[in-house]
Parts: sequence; C-alpha cells; structure tokens
Amino acid sequence: MASTTTDRRQGLNAGAAVKVPVRAATTANITLAAEQTIDGVALVTNDRALVKDQTTASQNGIYRVATGNWTRDYDFDGTFDVVEGTFVHVNQGTTNGESMWRVATSGTIVPGTTSLSFERALVSDSSSISFTASGSGAVSISVQNALRV
Repeated sequence: MASTTTDRRQGLNAGAAVKVPVRAATTANITLAAEQTIDGVALVTNDRALVKDQTTASQNGIYRVATGNWTRDYDFDGTFDVVEGTFVHVNQGTTNGESMWRVATSGTIVPGTTSLSFERALVSDSSSISFTASGSGAVSISVQNALRV
C-alpha cells in the first residue's frame, strides 16, 4: 500500500491526485460482494477494482475485493482521499485494460455519500497519435514513426 500524508494546513492528502493502480474496472453495475470476473479479469480476494458504473453513483469508487462484501480501499474511503481530477490507472481488462480514468465530480466529495462519476482520461503519446502527410497516395502513420523518418 502506498504511503500517504495529509497537509494539515490545507486538508489535502498527498495521494489524492493519482491512485495506486487497480487490477480491473467495471463495465456495468455489479454486486459489491464475492470474487467475480469483471471486464474479463477473474478478481480474487485483495485485488483492487475501480467500480465506476453503479446505478447508485454514490457506490462508485475503488474497492478491495473480498469473498464477502467489498469495502472501499483505504486510499478511497475518506473526505481527503479523492477530488475532482483524481486519476486511476487500470492494469487489466478486455475493455478497460491499460486505461486511465479521472473523477469528473466537482465540489466536496464524501465517498459513500457523494454521487461519483468517472470519465476516461485522455492520455496520449506519440505512438497513439496519427499523422497523414499531404499529397496523393499519402498514408496515415503514427507521429512517433513520422519523427523517426
């Protein structure tokens, strides 16, 4: 578990901006209990999961998987743990693997009370942006490859 500190003067947690990665992220509403498969990933006890698609949006957040009821993980269970723009990296999954998500909810956030929404974060690098030169017969290549020419 990552170490976090709180700036008592400003009331900010050092771990509010970028969270420790989760193993998988939901693609639909789920039951927050028992080991289960989410986005093609068989989650087991103590895996971290980003729950972002609950019908009751106040249930969204980062959870620790358990054989019984899931609990919010320690870095996502308090008022100073999450703010608008907090990033979460998802390691695995058919749909959400290797993606970044950000908290889109503004204002004061109280996990378990505030309705939370997440949106896919736009993170790009030169290998994922395409470039098409002008002229007939031009083909699209990545910016990374264009810079190598």
